[in-house]
Amino acid sequence: MEVPCGCSHLQIQAVSIVTYVGSLLGIVLMYVWYAPSRACKLNILFITVTLVLVQLMTFVSMSSKVTYCMF
Repeated sequence: MEVPCGCSHLQIQAVSIVTYVGSLLGIVLMYVWYAPSRACKLNILFITVTLVLVQLMTFVSMSSKVTYCMF
């Protein structure tokens, strides 16, 4: 039994959205657990760099050159 092409795209999008929201929630939890005060500057730096890299990876993956080569 073959799955229609549109159905698999919807499943991929749903899984992508869930994992993206989960990663953002994880970053927020890292701020709460590992940087409770402003004195934890190194922890805040690493968490912020992680957040910036997640956003950068999202923008790069959505660029037209990358999405054009996939399909």
